[in-house]
Amino acid sequence: MPNPEELARAEIDRLLTAAGWHVCDVAAANLQAVRGVAIRELPLASGFDFADNLLYVDGKAVGVIEAKKQGATLTGVEIQSGRYAQGLPAALPAWRRPLPFVYESTGVETHFTNGLDPVPRARSTFAFHRPETPATWVAPAGGFTGLASGSGDPPLFVVDEGLSPTFLARMQALPRLVTEWADGAQSRRLWPAQIKAIENLERSLAANKPRALIQMATGSGRPCGRRCWRARSLARTRLYHHRPDSRLPCPSPNSLRSIQRCSLGRAPRVDGARIRSRRP
Repeated sequence: MPNPEELARAEIDRLLTAAGWHVCDVAAANLQAVRGVAIRELPLASGFDFADNLLYVDGKAVGVIEAKKQGATLTGVEIQSGRYAQGLPAALPAWRRPLPFVYESTGVETHFTNGLDPVPRARSTFAFHRPETPATWVAPAGGFTGLASGSGDPPLFVVDEGLSPTFLARMQALPRLVTEWADGAQSRRLWPAQIKAIENLERSLAANKPRALIQMATGSGRPCGRRCWRARSLARTRLYHHRPDSRLPCPSPNSLRSIQRCSLGRAPRVDGARIRSRRP
């Protein structure tokens, strides 16, 4: 009967196959057969033991997986898997050294560390990435120039030559927010509340805090609504032009919402009426 760690490894193999990886033993490995190859129990350099799974993309090593039995705590295991990422033999080709992408998994729970982040740390993920994703991350970064988000909006200048292709790295290297600009014969500027809202949002994201709530005390009426909408639109556009992968879509309108103060007071009353209407 298989032991708990063997069961976990079998489930990890199934998850890798579902994500598009070709899972095989060392003796049957063919790095050119498919784009993503996951090799089981590959021996590392002297003193580094074996890697449960070594991930290859386009013929070069890109990551490592440390398997643990189901129910094991993954917190702290990244220290062990991080050692495996440093133990790749010098004769084996790799995109970067140490290997940038590290996983710890029980087959039920999976942690992932992106070594390309300015401050790498493990986080939970619901599945293994497809081979195309790490291939995009390790590709050489190129420079590009973003455009304005619309008529009357300030220009966005993006220069990312050699920048680490992760969202966190890009957020920490955002260019200065343009607060005044010329739109034809007109001179435009952002309101202080808009500047503060956008800069605080970007500062929060750069600190690796993915959730934020912005409260703009700007009064009421239609001009206030337009200012909130402009601030939200500009923040979305800057995030869009700094996304790590050009295949990713623009953030949806629901990802950055502007809620008027009157709606906050009206919503509980509406929800309460709905609840009372369902009572017998």
